[in-house]
Amino acid sequence: MLRSPLQPLLRIASDLPEWDAEVRAETYLLVFEAVSSEVGWAATKVLPAPSPFSQRHLKGCVCCRSPVAEELGRIAQSRLLGNGVKFTNVLLLVPAEQLNNYWKTLKEDVLVKARFRLEILAGNTTPESVYRY
Repeated sequence: MLRSPLQPLLRIASDLPEWDAEVRAETYLLVFEAVSSEVGWAATKVLPAPSPFSQRHLKGCVCCRSPVAEELGRIAQSRLLGNGVKFTNVLLLVPAEQLNNYWKTLKEDVLVKARFRLEILAGNTTPESVYRY
C-alpha cells in the first residue's frame, strides 16, 4: 500500500514528547487520563479506559474493534469532511506497559492503516527509538 504524505501521522508513545509549539499546534492529542500539559495542542481528547473484555473474537471482528481505532476513524472522517480541528499529526499517549499492545493492534487494523501513517515512539524520542510502519 502506498502511503501518502497527506495522511496524518499517528504516533504512539508512553511519554509526552517535548515538542515545540508549532508541532503541538498541528497535533491532535489522545490520552487515557488528563495530562498537565494540555495547552497548545490542536485538540485533546481523553479516551475511556480500555475494557478488559475487548478482543474476544477473531481478528477484525466489528464488535471487538478497538475503541481507539473507532475514535481514530471519527477523527479522520471529521478531518476529511473539513469539520472540526485541523491537524497533521495524532499523538496517542498510552501506559508504557501497553505501548507494544497498542502498536500491534493499530498496525493490524486495516482502516487505521488506510487513514494514518503509523509511528511508535519507544521510551525517549531519539531517532533510534522511532519505528515506522
